Amino acid sequence: MPTEIGTSPRGIVVDTRNSPHARLRPVAVGAVKLLPGFWHDRISVNARVTVEHVFEQLEIEGMFNRFKKAHDPAAFAGEVRFAGEARLYKWLEAAGTTMVREQPPEIAAMVESAIDVIERAQFENGYIGLTIPPDHPEERWQDPDFKHELFAAGHLFQAAIAHRRATGSERLFEVARRLADHVAAEFGPGQNEGRPGHPEIEMALVEMYRETGEQRYLDTARFFVDAAGGAEMTAISGHAVKATFFAAGMADLYAETGEAPYREALERLWKNMVGSKMYITGAVGGRVRTESFGREFELPHENAYAETCAAIGSVMWNWRMLGLEGDGRFANLMELCIYNSVLAGVGLSGDSFFYDVPHACFGENAAGPWSEQDRHTTPGPRARQPWFFERVSCCPSNLARFLAQLPGYFYGTNEEGLWVHMYAANELDWQLDDGMPVRMRVSTRYPWDGTVEMEVEPEHDRAFSLFLRIPGWCQQATASINGQAVTVAPHKGYLELRRRWSRGDSIVLDLPIRPEVLVADPRVVEARDSVALQRGPLVYCLEGVDNRGLALRDVELQVGASGDFLREVPHSGFAEDAVAITGEGSVPADPQSDLYRKMDAPQQRRKQVSLTAIPFFAWGNRGESEMTLWIRKQRESVDHG
Repeated sequence: MPTEIGTSPRGIVVDTRNSPHARLRPVAVGAVKLLPGFWHDRISVNARVTVEHVFEQLEIEGMFNRFKKAHDPAAFAGEVRFAGEARLYKWLEAAGTTMVREQPPEIAAMVESAIDVIERAQFENGYIGLTIPPDHPEERWQDPDFKHELFAAGHLFQAAIAHRRATGSERLFEVARRLADHVAAEFGPGQNEGRPGHPEIEMALVEMYRETGEQRYLDTARFFVDAAGGAEMTAISGHAVKATFFAAGMADLYAETGEAPYREALERLWKNMVGSKMYITGAVGGRVRTESFGREFELPHENAYAETCAAIGSVMWNWRMLGLEGDGRFANLMELCIYNSVLAGVGLSGDSFFYDVPHACFGENAAGPWSEQDRHTTPGPRARQPWFFERVSCCPSNLARFLAQLPGYFYGTNEEGLWVHMYAANELDWQLDDGMPVRMRVSTRYPWDGTVEMEVEPEHDRAFSLFLRIPGWCQQATASINGQAVTVAPHKGYLELRRRWSRGDSIVLDLPIRPEVLVADPRVVEARDSVALQRGPLVYCLEGVDNRGLALRDVELQVGASGDFLREVPHSGFAEDAVAITGEGSVPADPQSDLYRKMDAPQQRRKQVSLTAIPFFAWGNRGESEMTLWIRKQRESVDHG
């Protein structure tokens, strides 16, 4: 049964509390109070800077004027960007979630002004759109594969649900409900059988079903998934954002229907992505021109696309898969994406962004005129942008909403107890599935340090399980309860601590963090004979700012299998408690070398240099600079003089 109308707690992102085929239930954003630390700082910047910045940029690009002219045929004489209104809807979702904890008057005023123009833009039958001229209603929904009206509608549904759950207001939700009724009446077998060219509406319709109990919303979501052949899919392919959003929608559909073909297809797609089509940072979609997955093991670095929105799509999909099964492999991939490929998309200041996120950029484009230089990306040193006026600026608003919602990804519950998916300094105030209130305080400097201290405060003594995720990168975790060591034997990535808990019981979980050296499958051509560095959940890279005077393309790193040659050092450039990795490497002593040589010819002489690596998420915050994530392994001939 769906949730009773209007009873969703403040800030639940994906409401599976009554989904019959989901193992875990969500915890609301408003139940998690962040304490000073890594995520407190990042999400505070999002609330204070990014949310307002995105609104201002939407004003500059004319978004609100387009809505005001939605009923004016003359306004459609010029170019209209398909589904551009989705950017405003994503911003509304970000703002609504930000208002869960507090309602700053400036953000509340922005939200009301946005709802004003959306309300006025709605037509009598519920349709809203900035693509089809108002004097040609017969063209509406006639090309959903290309014009993406359904994509925008889905984002409006999600924005309205978030606003309702945050504020209790029905105003935007009623607008969305009229549009959802219109979509459900338009599409289906024997009616309009077009399908979305850009998935999004599938998961939005399922969430509308969860919020209202209206079966027609779930049926329409099923129609769209089936029209795309979801249950028959065998490999993940095509546009990376579309593919991950579609998979998230199919996972939502399975949570409600339990139909095995959907779940089997999701498993095939996930294994295909993780096994051969995903970057070491969790990013996906390496092809530039089509923004898409390529062939297996086709993962270019300098010309990578790796769009920020695709990384967010992967997290959304993995979050839903985690809810279905409680399997830590999905939480591991969430964490990898969040700390690396998602965070890399937004600058530390909160008002600058990467759209595509390459995994290497050098002083020159060595590929010359044959590289994929087009409107999407240009190889070479990269500068973050405040907005993308010449492109569909989807990533900034998507980042704003995702970071606002992130505390809702930290925990889960079920009839067995409380699940901890991600570690951050916070206070939790929630209830177990039987309704008993429970509080927990978490102290940690994660991801810089792996010690996590937790204090549990149930309302009264009672037995339940506390499930602590043991990250996939950690091989030697230890734990104790009230000072007494416990055996760490995780099942599907979670350590279950079952006991009768009392107020003040404390747990210490130690996840030793040290630099690790990673290599790629040799079929990843660009990573052959190279290594990457990881420390805990963070992937590291070399940036020119920290390695001045070195051509990073030519650098080689001295490494051992266990990372013994690497050292950890404090770095104040990107976060409190931040840690960099230093080591020794080499560069050519003579920059000139033969393009080809005999196999037994002497190797080029090299000279020793010191190298510094920083977390991948932090690059690009100190001006244009070279960067590389993969570093060639050092050969033997080094001139130490």
